[in-house]
Amino acid sequence: MRRFLLGEGRLPPPDAVRVEELINYFDYDYAGPQDDVPFAAHIEVAGCPWKPGHRLVRIGLKGMEIDREQRPPSNLVFLLDVSGSMNSPDKLPLLKEGMKLLARQLGKNDRVAVVVYASAEGLVLPSTSGAERETIVAALDGLQAGGSTAGGAGIELAYRIAQENFSVLGFGRGNLNDAMMETISNKGNGNYAYIDGVTEARKVLVKQMGGTLITIAKDVKIQVEFNPARVAAYRLIGYENRILAAEDFNDDKKDAGEIGAGHTVTALYEVVPAGEKVDVPSVDPLKCQAPTRQRDDAAAGKELLTLKLRYKAPDGDTSSLLEFPLVDAGKAFGKASRDYQFATAVASFGMLLRGSEHKGTGTYDAVLEIATAAKGPDVHGYREELLEMVRRARLLTER
Repeated sequence: MRRFLLGEGRLPPPDAVRVEELINYFDYDYAGPQDDVPFAAHIEVAGCPWKPGHRLVRIGLKGMEIDREQRPPSNLVFLLDVSGSMNSPDKLPLLKEGMKLLARQLGKNDRVAVVVYASAEGLVLPSTSGAERETIVAALDGLQAGGSTAGGAGIELAYRIAQENFSVLGFGRGNLNDAMMETISNKGNGNYAYIDGVTEARKVLVKQMGGTLITIAKDVKIQVEFNPARVAAYRLIGYENRILAAEDFNDDKKDAGEIGAGHTVTALYEVVPAGEKVDVPSVDPLKCQAPTRQRDDAAAGKELLTLKLRYKAPDGDTSSLLEFPLVDAGKAFGKASRDYQFATAVASFGMLLRGSEHKGTGTYDAVLEIATAAKGPDVHGYREELLEMVRRARLLTER
């Protein structure tokens, strides 16, 4: 989005906008876990700003923090594309700068290897101690773009050197295959990020290093059970390619996502309260929940939903279950927390860019008003940058 709106001065293609990734790009003030579980859950509900009468639920997870000095040793393999298509300033040179930023965060107990692929694959740097930074930087500086792409052979060589913990980074524009990059990272239980500048490289490879390299829980599954006495219908905003079948929630053989140290995950649900009219469109319909068994306790009648989490320890095979009920006290949107309001503005912005039929009464002016008031402390300037993108999108739409 930043590349299209601020770099090229045009609206991004709708399919290039992933609403859940926009929401999760930003930091939120979630407290970490206070006991021996790997993450804490935070749930908040208030009025939906783009659809009067509907409710909006924000679910946030916060992974436990691990001090950088206590970080376990890392065994890293950089698999780098050095084919001729990487011969532009926003590709191989930016990639090299990003890898150098990461290398400077490593210690003597970490190991680094560099594999490249173009017409053929090769080992540019054998596994080397993180303390030998000059050797690592020299290997990166020596990389030049040329030849055709032979990604398969490079991936096989990299897999032979490091058997787990994979991340995928995309650079440049034009021939970037975003879907393929995401698929590769999913196959390795890893992370995918798009790097469009040194600032983003620092965010992903330095600031978020712990969440990328240190897994605190694996096969994390989230299931939300809505109370049919309170909810007529619901819609998960975004996450179209992350949906898990209901029957897979209790199946420990089914693979799911990992959560890293300090990692946060945010999801928004738009909820139609019981008694409200449900308009089911022909495309992307709301998920209407069929009546389910009623719980006997008195609280069940007041609960809007129950959040269920299943996870395994990083070295475990059996999952643990956590449950968090939520009662809707009828809070208005204006009384919601600042982070809740900002995340909601981001979601509305994404739906507007996608031309979503669910955008309701949302407008760029409304997004600006909400996001500006809820911006709060903005140490790295990411939220102000979002406001600039909203202004640019508004101008482009008005032309």
